[in-house]
Amino acid sequence: MACIDFADASINNPTAWQWNFAGGNPPSSSLQNPTGICYNTPGTYDVTLTAQNDYGSNTIVLQNLINVYAAPAASITAAGNVLTTTAAATYQWYFNGQPISGATSQSDTAFQSGIYSVTVTNAAGCSATDDYQFYATQLSVSDSMLCEKFCINFTDMSINNPTSWQWIFDGGTPASSSQQNPSNICYNTPGSFDVTLITESSFGNDTLVLPDFITVFATPLPPAITTNGYTLTSGFAYSYQWQLNSIDIAGATNQSYTVTQTGFYTVLISDENGCISSSSIYIEITGVDEATDNSGISIFPNPSSGKFQCAISK
Repeated sequence: MACIDFADASINNPTAWQWNFAGGNPPSSSLQNPTGICYNTPGTYDVTLTAQNDYGSNTIVLQNLINVYAAPAASITAAGNVLTTTAAATYQWYFNGQPISGATSQSDTAFQSGIYSVTVTNAAGCSATDDYQFYATQLSVSDSMLCEKFCINFTDMSINNPTSWQWIFDGGTPASSSQQNPSNICYNTPGSFDVTLITESSFGNDTLVLPDFITVFATPLPPAITTNGYTLTSGFAYSYQWQLNSIDIAGATNQSYTVTQTGFYTVLISDENGCISSSSIYIEITGVDEATDNSGISIFPNPSSGKFQCAISK
């Protein structure tokens, strides 16, 4: 968008004026010298002025007087610490609002944290500006979303060639580290926690604060296991896996499971966040069920030490 001013230069001492600005905003004016006429759309536009005095009126139409050029696009992308903007005729890079001497190419290399800006100008002399918040101190983490009592590893990814590091782990154990790549940082309490990394290099100290960077989910409570004969039922959960003597039972992924042999049965439950809890129960199968169909067969004694007698009645 560009705004311009107009001035009446008539020599017949007019007393009234009517301006028409094709493509302008406002599109007309009755002022002698209208100002702030804005053009929001690229194109070529006419301007018409009708001036009036005691002897009559006179109109002038200036065709294609106003040429409005499209503004260039300005957009910064980063590849490591190399910042690149969209193509234009000329460029000027800034750091925290101050021009960077000699930084007049399409790309610029950043070495300090701060706001980098570029003003691009096209062949028509129109300009546009874009800003980019750059962090020389950078990091990565093995997992930013985890269950409580789990541990994760951090890696320094800084590109300012740091020589020392100071990590602060809000809610973590340990709560701080001076290692370049600290590992086994454990989170024992659910919540959202900040991570801070301070690096020191030949450029000075640089601080990166990532608010609420780590999300820790609560571990679900151990499920209650109820029995109905030899059918075990877990408390409700998102998913289930039954085990016999700590070994997964293939296909046993429903809320209930019917046991077939003596042993320790465990149900592993998980919630929608993938956090797992478990409960176990020992089941001993001590006998066989009585036959109660119409065959008239009975088995005794039940339970038995290993010897049975069968009776068939008619």
